[in-house]
Amino acid sequence: MVKKIRILFVVSMIFSGILSGCVGVVDMASLVGGFGVISEKVSTFDGATIVEVSPQFVHDPRHTWKFNTYKLGARWNSKSPEQVALIMSFTSSSDNVDFVYTELMGLDINLNGQQYSFVAENLFDYEREGWNSNLNTAYSEIQSSAIIPLKILKNMATATDCKIRIHSNDGYEDALFSMERRPGGQKLAVLSIREFLANVEKKRQILAINGSISSADR
Repeated sequence: MVKKIRILFVVSMIFSGILSGCVGVVDMASLVGGFGVISEKVSTFDGATIVEVSPQFVHDPRHTWKFNTYKLGARWNSKSPEQVALIMSFTSSSDNVDFVYTELMGLDINLNGQQYSFVAENLFDYEREGWNSNLNTAYSEIQSSAIIPLKILKNMATATDCKIRIHSNDGYEDALFSMERRPGGQKLAVLSIREFLANVEKKRQILAINGSISSADR
């Protein structure tokens, strides 16, 4: 009996290791694809420290094996330490180069039943990425950002029930922001946002010691 239990334990450990390895590979693939990548820079204009996480997919569990269309990232600036820009992103394609865009207008947040609404500050940040002559298709990446209190983003990252609704000129799309991974193991935006917030907190502590931001801002 003891020997059987040991065998089952070893098998379960091996299986857990395989699953962990698969998740690690999936996460690495997301980073290589540019999703959920954390970066830091210092502005050459005003010396502000900027921490950013590139947009990562969100998910609606009603769409079991399908990603939502929109992605979510964030940007923090030491010159306004109590605010953060939520970056909404949408990648589109069309066979007509004049129609390959969608305007992202803003988002609603339902945080454990408490609702907030934010309008996009820059309504239309459009960058044409290219034209595929073989497929006769144009591709573009559209981004807009909404400024929200940093405290709300922290609460979103730790909430057990946080839903978001991203609005565009095509309508809206809902997602369960508090969902960490979709079926299959792919990392979702909330995990990237948590890593982003940890980096922001470290940077805030360093800047407070150096006197770049006041202790009251922390």
